[in-house]
Amino acid sequence: MNEQKNTESLNKMRWVLFWVFTVAFAIIVLATLVSLFTGVGAISTEDKSFLLKVFIGEIGISVVALFYALFGLKKTPNEQSKNNSTLPFFKGTYPHSQDPNFVIEIEKLIPKSKKIVFIATGLSIIWNRHIVDVLIEKAVKGKIDVTICLANPLNPNVERRLIEEEIKQEKAPVGKAGIINIIKSLCQRLNAVGNPSNFRLCLFENYPTIATMIFDDDIFIYPYIYRTLGNLSPVFHFKHDDSEIVKFYLDNASRIVEDAIPANNVFQILENRQYFSDNWFSLAVYFIPDAESNLYKFGSQILGYDIYQNKIIDFAPIEGLKEVVGEAQLYAFHSTIADGLFFVTTSQIEKIKAELRYMLSEMKPFKLSNLQINGEFTNQKTIVISTEDNSGQCELIHFELINRVYKSAISSNYLASKTGNYSDKDKSLRSELLINKLGSPYIMKEFRPHFTLCSNVNNSEIKNDIM
Repeated sequence: MNEQKNTESLNKMRWVLFWVFTVAFAIIVLATLVSLFTGVGAISTEDKSFLLKVFIGEIGISVVALFYALFGLKKTPNEQSKNNSTLPFFKGTYPHSQDPNFVIEIEKLIPKSKKIVFIATGLSIIWNRHIVDVLIEKAVKGKIDVTICLANPLNPNVERRLIEEEIKQEKAPVGKAGIINIIKSLCQRLNAVGNPSNFRLCLFENYPTIATMIFDDDIFIYPYIYRTLGNLSPVFHFKHDDSEIVKFYLDNASRIVEDAIPANNVFQILENRQYFSDNWFSLAVYFIPDAESNLYKFGSQILGYDIYQNKIIDFAPIEGLKEVVGEAQLYAFHSTIADGLFFVTTSQIEKIKAELRYMLSEMKPFKLSNLQINGEFTNQKTIVISTEDNSGQCELIHFELINRVYKSAISSNYLASKTGNYSDKDKSLRSELLINKLGSPYIMKEFRPHFTLCSNVNNSEIKNDIM
């Protein structure tokens, strides 16, 4: 709207100048003609010849001036955006991130920069070992603050991008295997020098859209174009001048780094799939009946735990019940939709919550039916309430969570051996494959909704009493 008003005002000004100039020009021409051909002023022949030459010159200058008055005024805001001189923060471009001139510019900036941030899927610039050597050396000496944020190649969001790059069946020069090798190499080198706190190596898990490199006030960005390798994209060079455009890209970089996970966690998992850290956050998706329902009251009394009040309660009056409930009490009365999984940061947990809200907004309510006490549901030590879902909704939610949640987790209860609900006799080629790839053996065709009551029943007499 403002741009339209500015354009209209500019056009009006052009026409005002046009008529002012035209009237003034007409007066001058008329006065000259009168002097030349009517004899007004008793001008000599020599003066008339000079005046004629001046008159011809005036006409030429007037044509040029009129053209400038009409077309050489200040450009509209839209026209300004096309002119680099109106964007003081814009310093230039490079054809791609492997252009020799770009690499030379980076090598000039590194020695004099105090804060450097790299955000890219594979970051081809750090394939140059000399650059990494300089960064690590300066970080160890405390002369620089470095953040390298690569893509987590194990995350499904990143995998989608890597797949797109190979749609044309052209093998990417880095790809998943290349990123993994870079992560391993950098982690090993940083571990060797004691992991200096001013050198942060992390991994982002969002779908990559733009790479960013920051050297104090020098900022370089290049986009990730669909079905095109990132290192083929043009690089744009900005200078931080507190403009809103520059801040926009800097804020984007800050959000990516803020939500990224420490690379060393993924490195440990790549080296040892059973690795576990007490700093991780656990998450599971459960269906829990309403607190006032008879089903919930029954189940929580068997387990001796009320999750709504988050406290231990009296067990049901069954002799020996406390000893056979087992670890089932730790998880309260519930039906598992997604197993216990582990995540590195709270931002990952918030993303999962957002996934659930988005997914469930499109789901319809459903009912579990045919509830039965079952003493041989998974193994001889468990007692459960088995159920059926004739609507298919529960099964659909479970399959959605495999794709959205299981594949994003860094580990699980089964991978980290944090559950007794899996023993050597439960192992099979299928279960070991699914645990290694997705974190649980009881998914897909083995997914059967149920509520666990006891997990450590060791004799048939107590089992009969409970049932």
